[in-house]
Amino acid sequence: METSDSREENSVKVQRIEVYRTYIEDKIEPVDAVCIASSCKKDGVFSNGDFRFIRYSQESQQVAALLDKLLENQTKVNWYGSFTQALRENDLEYVVDYFEGRIRESFLESHFRQILDIHAQKFLDDFDPNIILPLHGNNLFSLAHRDLIAAERTQRGRAFKFLMLLQKRPNWFHEFVEILRDPDCGNLTHFAELLQPKDQNSSNTFEDFINFSSSDIFDELEPNDILNRLSHIEETRKNRIQSMPSREKRVIALFEELSSIQFKLWYKEFIMALAEQEKYNHLVDTLNPVEGIKTKKMAQKDDADVMVDAGTYSEGTSNNDQVLDAAPVCSPTVDTEEDEDMISDNNYEKHEVEESEKKAFTENPPVCNSNHPDDVTAPFKTPEKTVVISAGSKPELCLREYQDELATPALNGKNSMIVAPTGSGKTFVALKVCIEQLKSRSDAKVIFLVPRVPLVEQQFNLFKKHLPEEEDMIFKVTGEMSSSIPVHISVERHRVTIMTAQILLNIFNDGLMTISDISLLIFDECHHAVKSDPYSMIMNCYLDVMKENASRTSHLAKRLPQILGMTASPGMGKAKTMIKAEENIKTLMATLDITIAPTQVNETVGNLLQYRNTASDEVIVVQRKVDDQFCLSIKKAMEEIENLTKEHIEAQEAVHRGRLKYDLRASPGSQDYESWAVSLLNKSKLIEDRRESQRFMSYSTHLREYNTSLMLNDHVRSTEAFAYIEEKLFGDSQNSLPSDETGETLKMIFETNRPRLTNNTNPLLERLQRKLAEEFYRLPQSRCIIFVKTRAIAKALLTYLNEQQDLARFHLNAKQLTGAGARSESGGMTKPGQEDTLQAFKDGRCKVIVATSVAEEGLDIKACNLIITYNYSTNEIGQVQRKGRGRADNSKVVMLAYDDSGHVKRERENKIRVELTDEILKTVKGRDPKILKSQIRKIQEKLEKDRSFVKTVKEHKEKQKVPDDRMIYKLSCLWCKKTVTSSQHLRHINMQHRVVVDPKFPSLAYFLEVPDGNEGKQVGDDEFVIGKILCKNDKCRRQWGLRMRYKTCPISVLKIQNFLITGERGYRSVKKKWKEVPFNSLGKELDGDDLRVLLRTRVRRDGTMELDELEDEDE
Repeated sequence: METSDSREENSVKVQRIEVYRTYIEDKIEPVDAVCIASSCKKDGVFSNGDFRFIRYSQESQQVAALLDKLLENQTKVNWYGSFTQALRENDLEYVVDYFEGRIRESFLESHFRQILDIHAQKFLDDFDPNIILPLHGNNLFSLAHRDLIAAERTQRGRAFKFLMLLQKRPNWFHEFVEILRDPDCGNLTHFAELLQPKDQNSSNTFEDFINFSSSDIFDELEPNDILNRLSHIEETRKNRIQSMPSREKRVIALFEELSSIQFKLWYKEFIMALAEQEKYNHLVDTLNPVEGIKTKKMAQKDDADVMVDAGTYSEGTSNNDQVLDAAPVCSPTVDTEEDEDMISDNNYEKHEVEESEKKAFTENPPVCNSNHPDDVTAPFKTPEKTVVISAGSKPELCLREYQDELATPALNGKNSMIVAPTGSGKTFVALKVCIEQLKSRSDAKVIFLVPRVPLVEQQFNLFKKHLPEEEDMIFKVTGEMSSSIPVHISVERHRVTIMTAQILLNIFNDGLMTISDISLLIFDECHHAVKSDPYSMIMNCYLDVMKENASRTSHLAKRLPQILGMTASPGMGKAKTMIKAEENIKTLMATLDITIAPTQVNETVGNLLQYRNTASDEVIVVQRKVDDQFCLSIKKAMEEIENLTKEHIEAQEAVHRGRLKYDLRASPGSQDYESWAVSLLNKSKLIEDRRESQRFMSYSTHLREYNTSLMLNDHVRSTEAFAYIEEKLFGDSQNSLPSDETGETLKMIFETNRPRLTNNTNPLLERLQRKLAEEFYRLPQSRCIIFVKTRAIAKALLTYLNEQQDLARFHLNAKQLTGAGARSESGGMTKPGQEDTLQAFKDGRCKVIVATSVAEEGLDIKACNLIITYNYSTNEIGQVQRKGRGRADNSKVVMLAYDDSGHVKRERENKIRVELTDEILKTVKGRDPKILKSQIRKIQEKLEKDRSFVKTVKEHKEKQKVPDDRMIYKLSCLWCKKTVTSSQHLRHINMQHRVVVDPKFPSLAYFLEVPDGNEGKQVGDDEFVIGKILCKNDKCRRQWGLRMRYKTCPISVLKIQNFLITGERGYRSVKKKWKEVPFNSLGKELDGDDLRVLLRTRVRRDGTMELDELEDEDE
């Protein structure tokens, strides 16, 4: 009979396995799991069924299956002993020792892995385990593991498997280094020197520091005593350490953090923090016999001396403690704003504290430069500048030498364009210019524009950290932010505003502000200022005022802001010659009214190179799978639909009168095919015959979605591609099949060619998975951004990555980062969603982001060290921007593409175009300043003529939009062609929503509304979305718009893209936006009379309508 003691003991054993399960799964290979399962079967713990379940599980699931079956059999007497004995027999005794508490994994493990990671490429290229295994294989690996290594066919594969298995063992690092130095292994000492140089000074390395002192530190140190003095550890990391449940765990967590920071940065600070605590005096003597850092009493005396001298630089401060309180601003408080990544740990220099330097320090206190963390070592070197810091104020922003060079033209009041590498600190240059203008002008108003919403928060945080803390100093705004105060009022009240360009353009267009209200206008990523981009449209306002000023006397001229543009590369545009490329750059300068050559680093290149991290490039080419069953099935279905389309077009050629032609020349699965299908769809919408229109709309829609599924299948699993088809074509969506002959035909084509999902992956996806496994095994704390072409690919790839068990042990927690231009089910994101993803990526909760082009520009994630372009490429500007996202040391940019995709060729061309752009910039720099200015003015004259022409055309179109009472346009359902309402029954709310007030409309519509008691989603002060509006035709049911509640009254808001617009003289058109319609949709605003009409019309739940007579006009 089982006693309570034995039950309790068994419970402890179960808890060990459960608590340390992640560790066990990481250390045991699938081949080990099968061997252990076999031993447990012999001992009677596992049945034959249990053994077969483990053996025939997927390889990635075998270890998990072993532990699951083990815990299922915990009632058997010898289950635990059999398992631990099997581990020992398979040379895994250290695993038993770990979960039974006899050993603990050194907190140096992550440090050793980082050392190996730095040199991993060298090992993978040149190291062959076959040299070592015959001599030392028995000591390093079990027989099963040696067989795994030998099974790899290539040297690179053997090296990768060797290093992966090696790191599973305890104390592997030193043992491996000693083996590499073994003369019997041949000349491998150069590998040992990479990992552990013989002449390494023990006082300069983290490893030897810990080896020398770990026993005393682990036994005695309480991290909470010194954490506040360790400025190189971020606050969030300090909080994590403090939250650890025991002192021992806090010590481990502390040194895990320190191991990721360059030794010479924190060593002195660590010793000085210990010296302030009397109980750690013996540790100071032990750890720092050479440096001779003073213990608490001596430190207090020296601190007092320094405080007296530093106090003379504190304006209005009589208490020396206030000076000390202000000191932390000298410490690095780097968040993740753009360009701070150039502040690399590798740029620090060690400064010995000699008597002469101490004297210099007391006579000239150090510059507090929160911009550059390298200045945290300022107390150990003579400063070049001094700054006066009053209590509670912020230190002066001091730029690096090359940043000073970049800022010079702007600080002299000139319009300028800064062209500097990503991560070089361009934003700090802009911040410096902003601060100087705020100091010199009481009426200064600075607008900092960014091209994408995620950048607003990033730049706002950076500016806020350095600007004075005044009530109306800085403000941020995007299109997704809501406030009780109108945006333009907030912009007017604040001296600095960070915002997206479209918001400012809307304010200008509404006449709420003018360009003359601004004193400094900063364009982040200014290469966007082309064509009809909001940047360009804002500068059009500037250029129009500049033209007006030319005809005014000076005292009547309107003020124009100073312009500052920033970019990593202005690009060549579509130019194919050097002359055209130079003209493209000059046109950008003319748009921004910059008449001096772009500002680059010329005189201080050496200083820039000290801080610049350049990511390395790697290209991986993959061959397509030729016998893809999914691809063959879908292409066959597309071919059948193409034949039907061609037959019907040719049969109805006389009816269509050449407006509809079968001109397909593109291959399925390409972007050109997508364009052709969209073109066919748009033409189909305008066909007068309802059945013919529906037929061709169905054909083109199916061809388009099938084509998208082929592109998805190229990038992700066939299951995601298949799910996409079912959702888009046969689910509850706008594209669902019509219940007619055409619908039945298309359904039959699909069922006949329904793909069999036998092989679920593709070579590209498999190679991506292997690359991620390689990188995260070498460096578990890596951060990776994977760039893809579309939101659909991002969504499907995200699902795949988070389902892969082979990647689960790395805790990637992949997230997507896409634009806000689509619904969430289509892969779109809200601003809070974007911010949450970025924050998770920055603090390590998420290690992989799958992103579209929205993440290419400006985003600064300091830890990001791996960029993967997944069968994706753009232009040379995009290439520069993507490469710039790799901010960490030893960053890598990997292009992963199909051999026939053209992406590899395009990226090579982009590199050449980047180099040519640099040459053109040098050419522009060499132009005579007067000649260059004259050329810019001539281009501006041409741009003004172009704007005038566009304005004339726009005015002409507006004149064609005759008043509603002269010409009435009908709006018909785009699918079933039933007339829904007309232009005379449209009203607007606040120049935005178009509301239909036609009394007959409810009888033609089907309303899907939220349940009673649910007020819906608020989208304005008095507006709530309460449902959708669909066509009432049972065979159609296409969406028409949104059902909303306005001031308690239900209203119907239409989406114009869902309607066919018809008018006199055979006018037929489909428009995407209301501003494109041929009538004035903003002619009448919704008023009280309209609301009375709407209130009279009540819609029952079944969709029928009833009319009520109002008893009182005031109702």
